[in-house]
Amino acid sequence: MAQYHFIGGEGKPYGPYTLDQMKEHQVANRLNAESQISVDGGGWKPASSILEIFGNNAAATGSTAPVQYPQVTTTHANRTNPMAIAGLICAILSIILVIAFIVLGVAVSASDLSGRP
Repeated sequence: MAQYHFIGGEGKPYGPYTLDQMKEHQVANRLNAESQISVDGGGWKPASSILEIFGNNAAATGSTAPVQYPQVTTTHANRTNPMAIAGLICAILSIILVIAFIVLGVAVSASDLSGRP
C-alpha cells in the first residue's frame, strides 16, 4: 500500500497517509491541485498529477489555494476618547447642579431680579 506525504500551507510536511486519508484531506480542502505530494518517499510533485487522488478533473476539484482568514487585532478596542470623557463629566456635573438648585430652592425668580421689594 502506498504512503503519501504532502506539504501543508505553512510549508511543513505531513504524513504518511493512506490513499483514503489523502482523499479525505482533499475533500476537507487541506489539499488542492497545486499542493506538493510525495508518494512512497519519491520526489515532490503537484497533487494534480496524482490521478488516484484528483482523477482527471483536478481543476474542477479545488485548484484554488486554501482560504486564509485575516488576523483580527484589537488595538483600537482599548482606546478611550478624551473628548467623550470630558463631555460625560460635564453632563454629570450639570445634572448634579440642577438637582442641587431644585432641592435647595436657590432658583432665582423674576421678581428677585427686578430689584423690587
